[in-house]
Amino acid sequence: MQDTMKSIAQALGLIARLALWLAGAGLVLMTAIISAQVFFRYILNDSLIWSEPLAVILMGWFIFFGAAVGIREGYHLSFDVLLYVIPEKSSWRSTPYRMHWSPSSGLACSGTGCSLLCLHGM
Repeated sequence: MQDTMKSIAQALGLIARLALWLAGAGLVLMTAIISAQVFFRYILNDSLIWSEPLAVILMGWFIFFGAAVGIREGYHLSFDVLLYVIPEKSSWRSTPYRMHWSPSSGLACSGTGCSLLCLHGM
């Protein structure tokens, strides 16, 4: 069982590395596309009609890939203000509770924000 889990962890590590490389390649490609658009628009006085939609799609994908790798590696943005307010000897600061309540509170805040947007309009 432990060997299986190690092999799964190694496979997921390779997938994360691939996602990180894809995110980096997407960033470089988006920069090249926007640079080509600026060149065509201001130097050649002609515009590439496909450059902006493609750049926006690439940006969405490399943000998703980068965020997924960031969450896996623990580098993603997080709000841990409550951890500084709660006393250290409290059982709420222990890892199992923190690992459970942090995503739950994030989902609750996201759900509340989405509900307010839907209720009051965008």
